Amino acid sequence: MAPWVWICVGVSLLVLEVLIQTEFWLAFIGLAALLVGGMTSAGLGGPLWAQWVELATFSVLLAVFFRKRIHEKFVHPAPGLGPELVGERVLVHSRMDTGATGSVEHRGSTWPARNTGTAPIEANTHATIQQVSGIELEIQA
Repeated sequence: MAPWVWICVGVSLLVLEVLIQTEFWLAFIGLAALLVGGMTSAGLGGPLWAQWVELATFSVLLAVFFRKRIHEKFVHPAPGLGPELVGERVLVHSRMDTGATGSVEHRGSTWPARNTGTAPIEANTHATIQQVSGIELEIQA
């Protein structure tokens, strides 16, 4: 395939990433297409099947090695869902055995929670947030 086709595909995917925000998945495919276009223009692209293999390989490698770092840098977690919740108290709705999940009340909202402690937590008692994992609170009595 002509180098300009790969370059157009790469630029188009980067523009689509900006417009629809796929959490950088299209960006890495677009960057891979630009790399294949550059290699092809330098005479290193090989036959068409090899260019497609290069595109797939570069896409996967870029995503594996760079996506997490770039995502953390540009996409910040919502306020109130990070380490600042650790140590705060929650009200447990129903009994939670060790390792069990349930719901708790915190700041006027219901949250999913997991008992990571060594003792069960009784219903209508308070527990302490130990860690936040996504939107799930890890709590202990």
